[in-house]
Amino acid sequence: MASLPDIAELITSNDGDNHAVTVMVRDEEGSQIYAGTLTFTGPRLNGKASR
Repeated sequence: MASLPDIAELITSNDGDNHAVTVMVRDEEGSQIYAGTLTFTGPRLNGKASR
C-alpha cells in the first residue's frame, strides 16, 4: 500500500488522463496476501486531450 504513491510518480502526462495501477503482493508460498489499486482520473476541463 505504501508503494502506490511512488508508482503514481511514474505516470506522465503523455500517458493520458485516466490510469489504474494494481499491485499484488504474494507471500513466500506464492499466495496472494494483498491487492491494492490506485486510480487516477483527471479529465481536461477545456475538453482537449493531452498529446
